[in-house]
Amino acid sequence: MRWWCLVGVLALGACDEPGTEGSMDGSLVCASAADCDDGLFCNGAETCAPGTEAANARGCVAGARPCPTTGCVELEMRCDSECPDADGDGFADAVCGGGDCDDADGNRYPGHPEYCDFKDDDCDPSTLGDRDADGDGVVSALCCNGLDCGGDCDDTNPAVGPTSPEVCNGIDDDCDGSIDEGVLIMAWPDSDRDGWGDESSSVELRCDLPSDRASRGGDCADLDATRHPEAPDVCDGIDQDCDGATDEGADALCDTALGAATVGACVSPPDGSAPRCHGLRCVGSTDSCGASDNRCDQNLCSSQVACGACGVACLSCNGNGRCPGGGVGNYLFTVQYLDGQSGAPIAGAIVSPAGSCSTDPYATTGADGRYTLSLGFPEDPAPDGLRAAASGYPDVLVGFQDFPNPVRALSAAVLDAAYAARGLTRDPELGVLVVEGSAPVTDAISGPAFRLRPDGSAVDVADGGGGLVVFPNVLPGDYAVSPLPEGCTSPSQRCQRLDGVSVEGGVQTFLSFTCDAFGCVG
Repeated sequence: MRWWCLVGVLALGACDEPGTEGSMDGSLVCASAADCDDGLFCNGAETCAPGTEAANARGCVAGARPCPTTGCVELEMRCDSECPDADGDGFADAVCGGGDCDDADGNRYPGHPEYCDFKDDDCDPSTLGDRDADGDGVVSALCCNGLDCGGDCDDTNPAVGPTSPEVCNGIDDDCDGSIDEGVLIMAWPDSDRDGWGDESSSVELRCDLPSDRASRGGDCADLDATRHPEAPDVCDGIDQDCDGATDEGADALCDTALGAATVGACVSPPDGSAPRCHGLRCVGSTDSCGASDNRCDQNLCSSQVACGACGVACLSCNGNGRCPGGGVGNYLFTVQYLDGQSGAPIAGAIVSPAGSCSTDPYATTGADGRYTLSLGFPEDPAPDGLRAAASGYPDVLVGFQDFPNPVRALSAAVLDAAYAARGLTRDPELGVLVVEGSAPVTDAISGPAFRLRPDGSAVDVADGGGGLVVFPNVLPGDYAVSPLPEGCTSPSQRCQRLDGVSVEGGVQTFLSFTCDAFGCVG
């Protein structure tokens, strides 16, 4: 509203505002600043800004006063006096609308050079000063304008600034208030220098990594370079890979260590000694001729189907590699396989040579459980032994020298029930030694043995009462036994000799010792 309208208001009592079409009830929203102009000078020029926080119901925003709080002449639409320039720097005081931020200091005004003096010399709070002693293009952090300061925390070093990369040197290179963040190396003591640090030691933060430090922990034995989280856990009862367990996965390593012809396993000897690799069975086509513990080192030259094995030939070999029959005479061995509990014949058992990598069977047992083996002599030495395999029974091994007859086999069900009665679990990687009579074992291969009576009960060996003596979970290997058959009461009848027995994993080995008037018969 103009001053002439104000005069009209005083004279006439009313004057329509532009753009309101005579309406004064504020029901219309402004379209321009003219719709909001109240015609007064001293309260400033109103603006039209609907939707802003300072707007009224019509969308009008009050203006800023053009003069100091006193000294405004409304009728003349002017301030009482001109805005002062007390310091004479050519800029009026900002209090009355001028640009001088300090009208008492002639060295502070718009356009004045900004110095690094903690004052706003150019009346522009966004400028900080001109100090850049190291020439890196960043103003020194000592130059401030109010709360805003320069970004260079070390204006003597051009390698230090907000855009500089942080390097490991004990300096805040990027001026973020932290030192060496993101570039320090975690270092554990590594006494054995295997690349893994001692997990029990405190980690250090370092810029370098000397040879006696590692950037990763986890070493459970920092004086043994063969033990760390990436080491293979070999079969020895020691936790090589530092995972808290021992010998896991060692069976496969035993296969490799014992050779391709052997299925190996990491087993713990019953005598409590350290675990070690043992061959469970031979699967190859040739004999290893003396290799230790791999179950393929039998003397195949004593087997009917392995003529000339291990460099020792029979007197002559026929075209298919077998020792020929004939000669001075023949051995006839009739073998019968019986169920160890019921005494019933085991028919259809596959009989094959033991101590040979050959898979060729001799034959199968008949309905009466019998099989007759015929060997010529002197061309055919006796075989190492026989193996019988029948449904429901673990394989049975018997030595051929002083061959026991009949051979008694315990079914898997009977063995498992007997083990359970004694609080044991049958380990498929270990063997079972079944003895008819009493046979003290001199090599301490297993314990505790128990007696399996004919009624199926499992009792202590000392309880007597007949039955078979079972040595459970025997480590595969070759052992010596000193037989003491039941019924041998006089010293003259006591057996003093040692016999050898071979035990394989998952197999029952059968021995039989009896007593007659002349001593022991095995």
